[in-house]
Amino acid sequence: MADERALDLRLAGIHLRAGSTWLARAELEAAAGAGALDREALADLAEARWRTGDLAAGAAAAGAHLEAGGTSAAALVVAAEAAAAEGRDADARELVGRAVAAAGGAAALWTLSGGLATRAPWPADVAAASGSERHAEARLAGTMDGAGQLEAAARDLAAGRDEDASVRLAVVLRVAPELAAAVLGLLADHERPELDLVRGDALRIVGHETEALRAFAAAVEAVGSASTSDGPRRAR
Repeated sequence: MADERALDLRLAGIHLRAGSTWLARAELEAAAGAGALDREALADLAEARWRTGDLAAGAAAAGAHLEAGGTSAAALVVAAEAAAAEGRDADARELVGRAVAAAGGAAALWTLSGGLATRAPWPADVAAASGSERHAEARLAGTMDGAGQLEAAARDLAAGRDEDASVRLAVVLRVAPELAAAVLGLLADHERPELDLVRGDALRIVGHETEALRAFAAAVEAVGSASTSDGPRRAR
């Protein structure tokens, strides 16, 4: 059981680094509820909460990480932002210094901040880079329309373009996780390994972990069956 929990925490960290922030938070919150978070997972939870707009809860996780002896740059960033938001300027300055040191310098820190660090007294190069990052994110938000991608995926499925649909639906879950139930409805009558992966991610977002694991297993079994057969793999 310990190995399984450790694997879940590693996967949540991978999802967080890959930009699937809401999925990572759901996984980490589930682990927190089960009392299964380790010190590094606390830092991931702090970052996930912060990136999803919950600074207060992120600060609580960051504090727990730091109190346990952790030195994560992400946790220090969240703690610094929380201190600044609460008007604790001296604490914010001290945490900023620790965050810069933990990240290996200000140049590395702006990538971690992802354009969100706007309250704490960050060095000028961090603040400038963060502003550029926010501008780029605003442009991307205009093109990453979850509802529009969902409609396009429905057209792809109707035309038999399952692989294209799976990419679009994976994007939907990342930019609009609230559409997970709609994704499941769209996939109800479709079975392909790539679609099973998307189905599993959607099931996990809506809180059906067992069904999600079954979907992932179905995808692996389908790929294994296709790779060991004498004939060609299923065509698109």
